[in-house]
Amino acid sequence: MQAVQKQTVFLVYDHDCPVCRGYCTRLAPRDDRTEIALVNARTDDSLMPELTDRGLDIDEGMVLKVGDDVFYGSEAAWRLTAYTRRAGVTGWVDRIFFPSRRLTQVMYPIGKAIRGAILHLLHIPRINNLKPENALKHQLGAAWARLRPGIQQRFGREPQAGDVFVYDGIMQTIRRSGMGWLFAQLTRVIGNPLTPYAGEDVPMQVRLYAKDGGVCWERLYQYAGRAPVVVSSVKRESAQGEMLEVVGGGFGMKLRVFTADGQLYFQSYGYFCSFLGWHIPLPDLLTPGVTHVAHLDHGDGSFTFRLSIRHPYLGETFFQQGIFRRAFDKSHPAA
Repeated sequence: MQAVQKQTVFLVYDHDCPVCRGYCTRLAPRDDRTEIALVNARTDDSLMPELTDRGLDIDEGMVLKVGDDVFYGSEAAWRLTAYTRRAGVTGWVDRIFFPSRRLTQVMYPIGKAIRGAILHLLHIPRINNLKPENALKHQLGAAWARLRPGIQQRFGREPQAGDVFVYDGIMQTIRRSGMGWLFAQLTRVIGNPLTPYAGEDVPMQVRLYAKDGGVCWERLYQYAGRAPVVVSSVKRESAQGEMLEVVGGGFGMKLRVFTADGQLYFQSYGYFCSFLGWHIPLPDLLTPGVTHVAHLDHGDGSFTFRLSIRHPYLGETFFQQGIFRRAFDKSHPAA
């Protein structure tokens, strides 16, 4: 008796997402001529490089590979139903969410938003298979070569898991207006993204380490006579290639990165709040203002950091300037 020759279809999914795992691992092939091979996008090193080279963002959609054909996102979900048995929980999901190509195109983004919310609530990092090796280099493109050597050396390598880059310095001037103080108090509920105190010659340490698919900048202000104040934020690229600076509660701002005279600058162009994977713009009135950051290299290993935030109606809300240099790096193998 001749053995039945099976057709293998490859389904690339996120095994760490409880919803994705619950659906994909329960799939049953439609008949004995079909085999469904599950590919965990977080650990696979055979198919994922090809998909990444194709520019397919696995955080934005599953992939179904049938022979030489590759289907992505809602099209993958719709095509998958031709190879599975519509029974049990997965059959119910298919009948509700994927009964036709058109409805699948509507329902798939909803499922993607639910996945994003679950990953956020469970503190599960995104796959980030399209994340560039260095976000700052990616943002600047050819302009990276115009940066001064000291800045290139400072930011040429992002901290990886287990790495901590430490900078020490003195914040010579820290100003904040009355409204700046109020903004700092109100934002304590999302993790102290702003320091509420003014001061001069304030010792400060900055620690950089990998977090949430980006680089966390943790700043320790050591005001005289006060408990240390820790302010932190994460700089990372969005799936659309935007540079974001994100604080607690899903709040953040979009940044434009540019160079002038070999120095490095950042300027905000919109604040947002994240909800189910969407960035909801915040009105200017509810923000501390447009943020300008300058990283000015001195050529001797030290640099000036300058931050200015100006509100369109309230004027300057925050200003900080100080001189820093790299103290040391700590590198540890990933756990």
